[in-house]
Amino acid sequence: YPAERMAFMVADAAPVVVLTSDGVDVGDVGGADVVVLDEPAVIRQVAKQPATDVADGERGVPLRVEHPAYVIYTSGSTGRPKGVVVTHHGIAHLTASEIDRFDVDATSRVLQFSSPSFDASVLEVCMSLLAGSALVVPTTDVLAGEELGSLLAEARITHALISPMALASVPPVELPDFRSLVVGGEATGAD
Repeated sequence: YPAERMAFMVADAAPVVVLTSDGVDVGDVGGADVVVLDEPAVIRQVAKQPATDVADGERGVPLRVEHPAYVIYTSGSTGRPKGVVVTHHGIAHLTASEIDRFDVDATSRVLQFSSPSFDASVLEVCMSLLAGSALVVPTTDVLAGEELGSLLAEARITHALISPMALASVPPVELPDFRSLVVGGEATGAD
């Protein structure tokens, strides 16, 4: 994102902690603590933590389904990003509905097509991992044309959410494993 957009989102969200990777410039984060996840000291500290679920007694307050799970920033109809709070309850219902309607199961292979900054990425991650299926994460940032068609075939993708523009760029290709296609993110023409 451009520095101005990042600065706006950080100021608007007022995070307490910012998680990042080495070499990523997070800019001015106000008074937030910055934790560099791939720093050796952080890696050692995480390795010391128990591999058990966090219990309510270890939290500041018990976790409830109506609590926020995350905030995602939309493009905003005014051109200014708008933070949207998504609850645990909302994710659970969305995921259950996706798994049921798109017939996702443990044999599925779901394509991670969307950028993590786009809300559709949550759809891809949750419907795959919570159904016990594989999430196929491509090694390239831009997927379209023959490259997308080859990935769908070679990775034996069964489920994908693909924008109409990217989908229209894929030449005819045999996809014997493909079971469910969700098309969205922009207007879809009849052809």
